[in-house]
Amino acid sequence: MKGDLRFVFDTNALISAALIRASISRQAFDSACQQGTLLLSWPIIAELQEKLSLKKFDKYISENYLGDFEMKNNKMPNFANAVH
Repeated sequence: MKGDLRFVFDTNALISAALIRASISRQAFDSACQQGTLLLSWPIIAELQEKLSLKKFDKYISENYLGDFEMKNNKMPNFANAVH
């Protein structure tokens, strides 16, 4: 069944899921990852990188963490360590 369901999250939901472990967005994200496939687009990835680079997120996110969202050589970023 994992391959049958596909999920898309907007940037605000992804940021909430990444920063607030007890958030509804995080619960939905974790559930989506367990039940199906998370779909991402380059515009969502670009917006996510842009928003997480804002100074207001500096106290929550380290440079190493942001590195997981960087797009290099037009390849899909590595999200393995991005959301815990």
